[in-house]
Amino acid sequence: MANSGPNTNGSQFFITEQGYDSLNQHYTIFGQCDQSSVEVVKTIARVQRDGNDKPLVSVVLKKVTIIPKASRCLRRQPLLRSPRPAHPNRNRQRTTHFRSIHGLAAGTYAVFNTTEGKITVRLFESEAPITVKNFIELAEGSKEWTHPTTRAKSTTKLYDGRSFIGSFRIS
Repeated sequence: MANSGPNTNGSQFFITEQGYDSLNQHYTIFGQCDQSSVEVVKTIARVQRDGNDKPLVSVVLKKVTIIPKASRCLRRQPLLRSPRPAHPNRNRQRTTHFRSIHGLAAGTYAVFNTTEGKITVRLFESEAPITVKNFIELAEGSKEWTHPTTRAKSTTKLYDGRSFIGSFRIS
């Protein structure tokens, strides 16, 4: 995630399908797509572009949803769902365990609903806590940001409705 400048609270971020040396030492890696999202990333990365690297047909980030602490979204589910035994000597023990909703491992996630499909990203809270916090606050509209052109202050959800520009970047 790259800040637009001092005190702007605006930011852009990159979703890449491969490493980019030009981003190293300049930007913080703060999340990773799940395996099923990789196909959506590939689709977006391969849309036709003009000579300025702008997509010919807009790819829009319709909405960002934050799933805080997926481990808190756990629910009890029976492992064995059998009717009551017909014979009392065949008493089957019902066992329960915790299973994450949507199959997510513990952690905080961002779900990007785009015009090309859904991208689910596990955010690296431990490795990049400040960047993740800023991203979440901007995505949820709980942090004030300044529009880079009009200089108007806003607490709207920064990323909802934004288009992907250039080399798979949200700005």
